[in-house]
Amino acid sequence: ASSSAYQRLANAFTFIMTTRGVPLVYYGDEIGLAGGGDPDNRRMMRWTGWTAPQQALHDHLAKLGAIRAAHPALRRGNRATVNVSNDTWVYKLSYGAETIYVAMNRGDSDATLSGLPAGALTDLLTSDAVTGPQVSVKARSSRVFVAP
Repeated sequence: ASSSAYQRLANAFTFIMTTRGVPLVYYGDEIGLAGGGDPDNRRMMRWTGWTAPQQALHDHLAKLGAIRAAHPALRRGNRATVNVSNDTWVYKLSYGAETIYVAMNRGDSDATLSGLPAGALTDLLTSDAVTGPQVSVKARSSRVFVAP
């Protein structure tokens, strides 16, 4: 599969890991393990020899897990849409004094998304510092922000 399939799966995981409730990550999903209909639905797990897109997907999910563990808003927060289009979605999750912003771009082109708070923001996935209310999000990717 092309790397775009893994990027799309990583984007889906961003949503799953940044929404209320218990996320479901099936055996092998963290590396995009192929499978088909029964009895081919669960192949043997490959622990080594991952492709670069599989490693990137694994690392993305690991980061999301750590971010989710550190931020209660991602587990218990109320979600509200901030901005939405056919290919982009910005939403926030608020719980207590904490608000986390998620910016997703499922499109095949980079996008500038708006509606985030003005001022300093930190992308929890990359540790990059950005300034809202607009941010750029690469094609088939997502960003998770918190105000420092």
